[in-house]
Amino acid sequence: EVRGELQAALVSDVTAANWPIWKQRIIDAANIDSNDLATFPPLIRFVELVAEQHPGFVLSMLQRKNDVPNWLIGPLANVLLCGPLVLPTSGLLSAWVQAGENVAEIAGTFVFNPSPNLHLLRKTTERALNDKDAHACILLMDAAALLFESDEKLWRDEVFFPCLSILMELKNYHWIDRVWYSVRLKKMFASFDQSQRNLILDAMVEIPTIDYHAEQILCSIAIDDPELVLEWFGRRLDFSPDQTGFDFSAMPFSFYDLDKILSPHVEIVLGAVRRWFDKHANDQRWSVSHFLSLIYPEFSEPLSERVAEIVSSDDNDSLRFVVSVLEGFEGQQSLLPVLHAILASESVTDELEQSVSHILNETGVMSGEFGPAETYQAKADLLRPWLKDSSSRVVEFATKEIRALERQAASETRRAQEEIAMRKLEYGESLESEDDSSNTGGVPGT
Repeated sequence: EVRGELQAALVSDVTAANWPIWKQRIIDAANIDSNDLATFPPLIRFVELVAEQHPGFVLSMLQRKNDVPNWLIGPLANVLLCGPLVLPTSGLLSAWVQAGENVAEIAGTFVFNPSPNLHLLRKTTERALNDKDAHACILLMDAAALLFESDEKLWRDEVFFPCLSILMELKNYHWIDRVWYSVRLKKMFASFDQSQRNLILDAMVEIPTIDYHAEQILCSIAIDDPELVLEWFGRRLDFSPDQTGFDFSAMPFSFYDLDKILSPHVEIVLGAVRRWFDKHANDQRWSVSHFLSLIYPEFSEPLSERVAEIVSSDDNDSLRFVVSVLEGFEGQQSLLPVLHAILASESVTDELEQSVSHILNETGVMSGEFGPAETYQAKADLLRPWLKDSSSRVVEFATKEIRALERQAASETRRAQEEIAMRKLEYGESLESEDDSSNTGGVPGT
């Protein structure tokens, strides 16, 4: 507030007589090479105040644009395009576009102008497309997302998608970071037909990683067409690192919002994941199982019920699929009924039994010195009811796994006790002190 008052006082002192001095001050300040982003908003606000109160001075400044840093052209033009000198300013910018000069800076003015000159907009778009100017196309797409409701057909069909086509050709994905946050994005995406949604996904299919910005665009499409987004993930699995030429991750590490949109569609999600497994069981197995656990972090209904139905089909291929996708759930206790059903199935093989053992031994985050020991002992205890099962295979499996888990728990207990003892010796504490942990993690035989 204080800075604003001081800036207004300075601007009030600008006159025709001292304008050359103020002009040079502005240019010198704008030419400062600074990595402190806090420097520029106050400067921009000051030049905007000058342009509001002295538009003629600023227009003459733009007419000698070689003296003005490129980044300053946009803020100056934005104010002039909303003031009394809109016509000469538009004419000047149009001449620059015709000459192919400062096209990106002019494209940026549409982002901040709620009532743009449509003739200038079309000329700028045409020039950006002809020159394959990626920066200008990105800014025009940003404007399209912001101003879409003012003229849907213009912004969508004449600006957004033509610019997207150029960026797709250039394999430039920076447009995602410009349009994702638009409050009107969902309205614009809701107006897209099937072919237009496909174009958006085509332009994103080779992005190196799926970050928050990309996910928000996927959410805007998945709300109306979850199958299309799932198909897009399947297409990403078809890429290998040598095809993309850069670090490429088909699946994200985590989701922020997309899981909430996709999770109600369990049949569609499982159908897609099954198709991916059938195609990529050998080369993308982890990505497939990881994706399902991202959509359903907890193995519970309705997913658990549907997976149990797949197991009941007693088909070896289906069992292989289920065992594969369960690998992403970190051995959750809720997996036990499905794992039991797999072992009791007539189609189970030694290989599948080994995979069930692997799933059972997986753990999530374990805390505390005796955390691993307690975790393995708890898993062993959960298997004890299986010792009375009617299936001999289940009984044999449980007997073997309980023995192995208890050995592992005992080993972890000894390791923890040794670490505690070594730490006490290091700090000169008595090994027989009252707080000496005699905790064995509830593990037999320690």
